[in-house]
Amino acid sequence: MILHCSNAVGFLVSEPQWYSQVAGRFNLEPFDTLALRLKGDGRYYVSTLRTESWVGGPPGMDYNTWQAYIYAPKDEWCEVKVPFERYLPTWKGKILQTKSQMNPARIVSMSLSLTAEGGPLGVTNGYGQFKLELDWIKALRCMDNR
Repeated sequence: MILHCSNAVGFLVSEPQWYSQVAGRFNLEPFDTLALRLKGDGRYYVSTLRTESWVGGPPGMDYNTWQAYIYAPKDEWCEVKVPFERYLPTWKGKILQTKSQMNPARIVSMSLSLTAEGGPLGVTNGYGQFKLELDWIKALRCMDNR
């Protein structure tokens, strides 16, 4: 599966600032990794996958959110691979302490965002200008244990 994407330039004034979202229903069960070809501004971004909820929820909130940080090198195209096992369950940006595993057959949306806080220590984040170019997103099968 390949999604071709576009570019974003902006100014972060509140958190989170959603950059791009693709909605639909994606069955990525045959795969174990997302790959993104991107060029950025040297910041960390949040890759978010939403899946149909296993417990339900209020109307409009019947999904689970899984997030992983990705690095977008400054002015340099690169391919970033994010194994599904790196996506952690979250609620309103906070990591949930649960042993749940994401079901890649139930993905309903994907997004990239820039937040004012978070990411590994010492990284550039916070309010201000940002730039992220995204060429494509691919689903890959990289692990041999399937």
